[in-house]
Order: sequence, then structure tokens, then C-alpha cells
Amino acid sequence: MARKLGDLVLTGFFGAVDAGMEGLFGGPSVPKLRRDPDSEEKERALQESERDWAKQHADAVASGRYAARPQLTGIYFQWYGRVSPYSGEDTWNDDRVLIELPRRRVYESSALLRRNGDHARGEGALGLGILLSPVFLLVSPIGFGRRWYYQAAERRRGMSRHAIAFFERLKSQLDVKDEALLASALKNDWLFEQKMARSVSYDEALIHLSHSRLKIRRFGTPSLHPHGTARYWIDDQDDCIASMVVVEQARNPPVLEIMGSRFTGDEALRATSYFREIDDRDSDD
Repeated sequence: MARKLGDLVLTGFFGAVDAGMEGLFGGPSVPKLRRDPDSEEKERALQESERDWAKQHADAVASGRYAARPQLTGIYFQWYGRVSPYSGEDTWNDDRVLIELPRRRVYESSALLRRNGDHARGEGALGLGILLSPVFLLVSPIGFGRRWYYQAAERRRGMSRHAIAFFERLKSQLDVKDEALLASALKNDWLFEQKMARSVSYDEALIHLSHSRLKIRRFGTPSLHPHGTARYWIDDQDDCIASMVVVEQARNPPVLEIMGSRFTGDEALRATSYFREIDDRDSDD
């Protein structure tokens, strides 16, 4: 019992240090990976599920209440470790990355590609406290060099640092077709993230909106929920670059979120008149 408790403490400690190093210096941490031995079976199940969804929602898609789902394929793999430092023994865990065709974009991502979530943030906060101790500050030049290295790798490879580490661990186990598809999807995903993280001025935002397709969806049920509208601006690359929800009789002013910027109040309301074309359909979803 004491040995197991000691193992848990050490696992949590080194996990926190690793997360802290990643949060402060930017280096990725990826566990052991292997191709899922049931990949073909899971791909067949995915395609069957997509066909069933298309049949069940054909009318809703035709009426515009639902958006048509893109053609999808999956990269299936397993990672070795614990879901959390306190979740028991290490084991192989199923995971996948769904890729949208023919755009070759990540549709559903694995958590391994992005270090996020409450658990990771908690580890990072503890790790950061450890790293701020005098002992760890002595190695800070190495850490900042590590951060520079991964930033340079991102620019050179066109992927996020987590995607690079993930891809290098898995690529040798994939066939040539899946390796090329995954590489393209990870690069396109990184380009999209960079695009959506860019801050824009209000005038730049209006220019982007004026070249986009505006979708308006109404929601709410009389006497039960407040009425309102949700607006989405779709650009020429079929990316949703901006959104705004307006609820009737709401106390808070509306907020327009566009790429890496936010505008509120009158500026947000004024932006609703900027679009290239409009798709205005009622929705009861």
C-alpha cells in the first residue's frame, strides 16, 4: 500500500513538472502510441454510422435546419498511460482523429494534440509553482531554449508543437496514404488556428464580414425560453470566422466574436448589416 501511494505521489509530481515545463517553456509531452489493431473495423463502423445519420436527418438537412455532415475518415490509435495520475495502472487507451474530406481538415481532435482541459491546467499550475522555485530557475536557460526550438519547428513544419510530437510518434505505424492524410490535416488545422487567433481592428472585422456568407438561425419557445437569433459568418474557405447571439430582453449587450477579437454593444449590432449574402431560415432546434 505504501509503495503504491509513493508511486502515485511520484507520478503526480513528475506529471506536474512536465505540465509546468510545457506551460512555461512550450515543449510537448506525448505518451507511447501505437496504431489501433481494430482500425479497419472502427472505420467501417464510422462509415455505417454516417450513412445512418444521413438517412435519419435527410429532411432536416434539405430544409436547412441541420447542416450536412462532411465526408469523414478516421485515424485510429492507442496511447499508453493513465487518464489521470490517480486513475490506476497504466494501460492502452483507444483514441482517434477524425478528418474531414476532401478539405483534409481535422474534424474531431484527440486531446493529445492540444494540452488543455481542467486536469492539464491544474497540473500546469502546480508544475509552474515547482518551476518557480530557486532550483528550477537555475535551468531556465535550457527551458527557454527548448521553447525557442519548438517555436522554430512549428514555423518550419507548419504544425503545432503537439501535432509534430504526435505525428512523429505515430507516422511509422501508418500506411503511406494515412500518413500523408494525417500530415495534411494537421498542417491545415494549424493554419486555421493561426488564422482564428489573429486579432483584427473593427474596420478589418467589417471588411471580413462583408465578404462572408451570413447564416441566421432563430431559437426560443414562447413562454418557455427567450427568443433570439444566432448569427454565423462563413468565409470563402467555408470557415466560420465570426459569431454573435442576440437574445431578446437580455441584460448584457450582444458580443461579436470574430477571429481573435471581440466587439460589444453598438459595434456588434452595427456589424450585423455586413455580409456578402444571407441565409435566413427559421430553426426549431
